[in-house]
Amino acid sequence: MFEDGRWSISGGNLWVNGYSDDTWASAYYNQEFSDFAFETRGARTERDETLSNSFGVFFRSNGFMSYDSKSANGYLLSITDNGYYSVWLEQDGVENAIIDWTYNPNIGYGLNAFNMIEIYALGSDFDI
Repeated sequence: MFEDGRWSISGGNLWVNGYSDDTWASAYYNQEFSDFAFETRGARTERDETLSNSFGVFFRSNGFMSYDSKSANGYLLSITDNGYYSVWLEQDGVENAIIDWTYNPNIGYGLNAFNMIEIYALGSDFDI
């Protein structure tokens, strides 16, 4: 399910236009999964002045994430194209860092530098 009209399919890939205006484009499943393996690729493909802005995955959530929502609950993996990532727990719209912004040399950065994001959840644990 898609939150807005920023999504398209091209060349067998699902694309999102994030507009880089401090809003989140969202897509979510209208089903619940307790154990799962999730894999996706993400990259900035234009507007290099926003490379330090984050993108990522909101998972184990109660729906789509929105900064103006006080009812969002779940985990947010956020990465930047300048080599940093963080993990946040969102509870009733309040974010708490589980892993503060941390540099990782394995994160590709720059325009068109795709990064593979993999999340494996089993029970109450998950690996990224």
